[in-house]
Amino acid sequence: MSTPTSPLRWAVLPFQPFRLAFALAALGCSALAGAASVTPTVLYKFPFAYQNNYGEGRLAQGGDGRIFIATHQTQYLSCGSLLALNPVSGVVSKVTLDHDALGCMPTDSLNADAQGALWGTMGTKGPGKRGSLFRIPSGGAPTVAHAYSKLEGYAGASVPVPWADGSLRTTRIFTPQGSSGQFERNAAPAYQPELYHQVTPDDGIVQPNTLASRGDGYLYGLAVNNEGEGGTSMFRVNDAGKLKVLVKFYPYGFGVGDLVDGHDGYFYLTTHSNGDDAPLGSVLRTSPEGNTTVLHQFNGADGSYPTSAPIRASDGWLYGTCASGGSYNHGVIYRLQPDGGGYEVLYHFDDQSRGGAPRSGLLQASDGLLYGRNISGGAHASGVVFRFSPPAP
Repeated sequence: MSTPTSPLRWAVLPFQPFRLAFALAALGCSALAGAASVTPTVLYKFPFAYQNNYGEGRLAQGGDGRIFIATHQTQYLSCGSLLALNPVSGVVSKVTLDHDALGCMPTDSLNADAQGALWGTMGTKGPGKRGSLFRIPSGGAPTVAHAYSKLEGYAGASVPVPWADGSLRTTRIFTPQGSSGQFERNAAPAYQPELYHQVTPDDGIVQPNTLASRGDGYLYGLAVNNEGEGGTSMFRVNDAGKLKVLVKFYPYGFGVGDLVDGHDGYFYLTTHSNGDDAPLGSVLRTSPEGNTTVLHQFNGADGSYPTSAPIRASDGWLYGTCASGGSYNHGVIYRLQPDGGGYEVLYHFDDQSRGGAPRSGLLQASDGLLYGRNISGGAHASGVVFRFSPPAP
């Protein structure tokens, strides 16, 4: 099991909100003078009903080109919603959902399979009253692949991971078997959940949530460490149910959001706060064996409290967002090189027309543009969907 190493050390003062406001105003722009920048284009302004949504999921593009924006739940939309964005026209339309047939509260992220279909889960309701596993075929409407029953327990909020053989890998935390979590495979035609590993205290983790695959036969993910240990770990598990903790991220804080395969031999993720060495969050790079490097530690002026992992775009740079920090303390868009060099803030959100608090990860669509969402600001103070073109290196 590896311990994170860091090529960088930042001197971070104790958190003082009153002084921080002045520091951000004074340093936010001047500290990054001459760096590349972007101006996001707003495609959609969430209506008032979307206020108080967390919006932590990543946008997903299906095989037909549509980009889907899932909202798990808001104060006024208890069942959540799905929106579909046409990237050519820029038009966003609401996806009609039959909650009795599909269920409520979709996962904030969806995953595409080899055929371009998108997969997700509904957390509650549906035919079996416990949520469902659903599929959005390329060019089609959402359909139920499996409705969870009382005996199986609730579908949960895990994002299904498509497997090479056409099946799926999922994890659920709360089941009739317990609340530590379990790993399942779901195969056609019924996509009935088949248990292949039940989490126990000997595993060193509880409640596995974020999942990823790189096609090597392992399912990778993030989970909370055993009670009393604190922090988050990255693990992997094979189809035989053998689980191994690869690295514990404490004292760099809790690993949050998603785990992104950079397709360069590494995974990328971020840690939030609560770390002794990185109280405002970090960007980490880790190998499938758990060898981990801290690429960047946020200092407030250049962003803070990231809630999603950066993606490795087609130009080779890593692009991501922070939920706060920056010149106006409403978050930033940033980029850096995969070795940690060249960090720069591309945009400082001010919570006005282009919104603020970007909690979801970015998506590079087939048109080469980067898409994201904010949860605040905009015309209705409910956030926006935006896109921008990567700047020249």
